[in-house]
Amino acid sequence: MKDYANIPVELCTYALKEHIVPQVRLYVYLKTIRDGNIKLHPDIVKRACKDLGNITPKTFKTHLNWLIANQWIVVNTKTNVHNIIGYDRLLVLLNFRSAWGALYEPLDFKNFKAFLVSVVVTNYMKKKRRMDKRGERSKGRSGNKRIPSSFSYNLPVTYFAQILNISKTSSCKLLQLANNSPWLEIKNTHSKLGLPIDEKELIKEYSDLEVNKIIVRDMQLCLQTPNLITSYIYLRRKRTLRKKVSEMEKK
Repeated sequence: MKDYANIPVELCTYALKEHIVPQVRLYVYLKTIRDGNIKLHPDIVKRACKDLGNITPKTFKTHLNWLIANQWIVVNTKTNVHNIIGYDRLLVLLNFRSAWGALYEPLDFKNFKAFLVSVVVTNYMKKKRRMDKRGERSKGRSGNKRIPSSFSYNLPVTYFAQILNISKTSSCKLLQLANNSPWLEIKNTHSKLGLPIDEKELIKEYSDLEVNKIIVRDMQLCLQTPNLITSYIYLRRKRTLRKKVSEMEKK
């Protein structure tokens, strides 16, 4: 079994958007055991069920059948050998356009969903960072600072909710899940308004500030600002995907 996996970033986003995290988890898990053909003997299934969070063999079979039905796994009915298609073939099947992958290390499949959330957040933080850097260059400021593999940046909860097309409540739950993992740290931030607490209702009624973002901290009125997120996800391009993306763009 491999000790790490380089999972396509678009697959992480796709799993969350389409609500197929268990199926994608099984697909990635099987690829870490054997990248290609594999015979699913009872001992392999038993070990997989344990590694995937003590799921039942019935649940394993349900997720496996989904992968087969959607052609992520092809079965030779004569030999009962399961062929797990590569990420390059999956890229074509799902019409992905990115060659970026995220290193899943260590392989903790019981915490897989938190990893996916961390990858999606990291990817969009870096996109926003690059956009901000381009804006700085257009204003004549230096834009030569390297974007590190682990960095901190502000990202509103509503922005993450829009990415996955989910509610703000669901977004908060996913971010909290990732916050309890090794890959993401989230810190709530706020700025002081410099106004007395007894003027809170007056401010809500007559100011242009968003009412639900006015909070009290240390006996002072404050304005809640976007979360400061620190990511420990490492993104890197996958050679096989880069080649496939190039081929697809030429067609």
